[in-house]
Amino acid sequence: MSKPAIDPKAFRRALGNFATGVTIITA
Repeated sequence: MSKPAIDPKAFRRALGNFATGVTIITA
């Protein structure tokens, strides 16, 4: 779980986009 190449902000943004996509698909 130690990948310094991953930007925390980009990671959070990706999680947000993923969650939004799942919500839209589920809804």
